[in-house]
Amino acid sequence: MWGGSFMLGVSRWPGLETPLFPSDQMDPIARSRFNARGSNLEVAVFREEGRAWGAMCYGGEFGVLWHESTTGSTYRNLATGATIRSRAALNAGHLTGSLRVLRRGTHTTFLMSVGAGLYMLVFKESFGGWVVETSSHSYARGGFLAGGVEFHGANRALAVRVEAQSHFVSFRESALRGSRLDGPIHAFRIGIVIRTPE
Repeated sequence: MWGGSFMLGVSRWPGLETPLFPSDQMDPIARSRFNARGSNLEVAVFREEGRAWGAMCYGGEFGVLWHESTTGSTYRNLATGATIRSRAALNAGHLTGSLRVLRRGTHTTFLMSVGAGLYMLVFKESFGGWVVETSSHSYARGGFLAGGVEFHGANRALAVRVEAQSHFVSFRESALRGSRLDGPIHAFRIGIVIRTPE
């Protein structure tokens, strides 16, 4: 059967607990310190095959993690006198393929997952209600391990999934101005899973 999932949750990136850049950088992005705690979402599609007691599942995921700066800057619009606050943010996205092993029950399913693919890092800055994407990008190959449980009815057409996941990736490249940003990135989330009839 085919299926899809939509998950929302929180994330923790221990690598953000120390400054990413040298302290003499003048770029507002470089002068920002980023919060190790953030949020994340993931959308996935998959194909599930197996017997009544268990299954193998393969598919793909697109996910985004959002971590804001703990500091910001304040500007004054000379024309209007309005105060504008800016804050830097760091987005990490991933496009991965995965393999899951499921242990199915009548109302619960336990799953273990492994995945690998492309990860992207993007720095952004918000000005009031506007979010501006900068030209600072970094790409890296990485992977993840995950485990979770689903709660569902007997036909499993609709399920609620609770999952913990750890991403392993190392970003370098010019976006980090000679620095390096490593995983793991830990995520905990909850969401819905929809399956087509068998």
